[in-house]
Amino acid sequence: MSLLRPHLFFFLLALPVAVGAIWPAAQLRAQPAAFVSVIADLPLMAGLEEDVAAAVVFETDSGRIAQAVASGMVEGRSVRKFYAETLPELGWHLETLTRYRREGEVLALEVVEDPGQSGRVDVHFKLTPAAP
Repeated sequence: MSLLRPHLFFFLLALPVAVGAIWPAAQLRAQPAAFVSVIADLPLMAGLEEDVAAAVVFETDSGRIAQAVASGMVEGRSVRKFYAETLPELGWHLETLTRYRREGEVLALEVVEDPGQSGRVDVHFKLTPAAP
């Protein structure tokens, strides 16, 4: 019985460390995915925060027009890579590096990196009806 006690002691000592290592990863997976407010099926990359006050959307006879802006401390190339990988999974077809087409709509992304050393990136999303 005396051999079991040291093992139990070390197990109880290591348990909080193990739970602490797993808990943050579980929390990240549990968080719901964020989407752009005016383009409900457009995911918002982690690290970007939308400026909801700058969002605009309205319907025309040709289709919807929507604009949104998000920013964060991420790299511009990471933003382009994220959307290049994610948008085709949602049915968007790549036309150019920052222009996608789906079901009569065009989505343009403009990634603006701060010319200073702050590391801040602004992403402009523009959704318009595709030209006939």
